[in-house]
Amino acid sequence: MDIDLPLLCLRVISALLPHETVYEDMHFEERKQICIEVAEEAKIQDVDILTALAVTWQESRFLNAGTNSSGCSGPLQIKIKYWCPNSQGEWSPVRADGVIEGCDLIERGVFTLKYYLKRFKHLKNSLCAYGWGKCDTPERMVYVNSTMRYRRIIEKTIKQVMNEKCND
Repeated sequence: MDIDLPLLCLRVISALLPHETVYEDMHFEERKQICIEVAEEAKIQDVDILTALAVTWQESRFLNAGTNSSGCSGPLQIKIKYWCPNSQGEWSPVRADGVIEGCDLIERGVFTLKYYLKRFKHLKNSLCAYGWGKCDTPERMVYVNSTMRYRRIIEKTIKQVMNEKCND
């Protein structure tokens, strides 16, 4: 897919924030940058961009999220103790915003997603594993269903951008 990522991310953010304009969103520049970086990393690692962006939106709304109470960090909210051990073997964040010394949280987040996509083969099963480990309750399926809904919105937006590009 050869597409202008800043334009794509502008359109994706607009589609995912339907009640706000991007000009009113005080986090727009950060959201756009995270979107671009995740899309670029997904290309590098040969991960479906739609899924990578949908998971990132689900996890952090394209924000450079810090570490939550479960120990998950970054835009894709990965468990740093499993996916980002640093060179000293310490698995704790070194800054309040969850940045890990020597660990790119976007790179490792996309890597984590790729791992689950390959391990479970089916997208919904992969999302269950990524989000919860397993989806053994209806409440946990909410994560999968909303991520799939975001993926459909992103897919529709990409098709619109591609069609506009073809019409130019």
